[in-house]
Amino acid sequence: ATLHGPGGADVAGDLRTRVPEEFHKRARAIGRKLAQSAPFVLKEPRITALLGMWLDKLPPVALVSIVRDPMEVAMSLAYRHKLDASKGDEGPASIIDGLLLWDDYMRHAMHAIARRHDVPVLFVTHNELLADPLSVVQRISAFAAEFGVAGVHAPDEAAVRSFIDPDFDHNHSNTVDTYAIFSLLEGLAHESAKQMGEG
Repeated sequence: ATLHGPGGADVAGDLRTRVPEEFHKRARAIGRKLAQSAPFVLKEPRITALLGMWLDKLPPVALVSIVRDPMEVAMSLAYRHKLDASKGDEGPASIIDGLLLWDDYMRHAMHAIARRHDVPVLFVTHNELLADPLSVVQRISAFAAEFGVAGVHAPDEAAVRSFIDPDFDHNHSNTVDTYAIFSLLEGLAHESAKQMGEG
């Protein structure tokens, strides 16, 4: 599935302005169910397109955002599009489309986060995670403990390395370093806060 239509049309933005009430009802039901089975983990990049709505439906959460170099994301999406095209799926067909999609997701995520000062957030870059997975997992565990997420503990090094393999990074790019990514996120956060102040 994709949230961008042919020609890069912002289907995600359109959906955000006219989410049907039935969807809100189902989201609230999901939130209630998750609250009964805490701690829970939601791992779905596309949820960022509607993050503001989900934060209003879920029980209190702590967000861990794994931010990947936008060029790597664009390359991955362009490659996946070639595979999906044979199945008739529409998706980002070019590097530019992929970069625009990354920008759209991150802008809406940062706007939702700026709106909710009660939601703790930990940002980690994809490159950091692959370079030193054990350290990053320990940071995530400490972050969860700091904000009262019960039942979360850091696995040992063997367990971490069994499910994080740097060799799976098929679209590695050296175009954007960690500092540049966090600078971009800071800029998006300031922009979102400014827009909220003007609204």
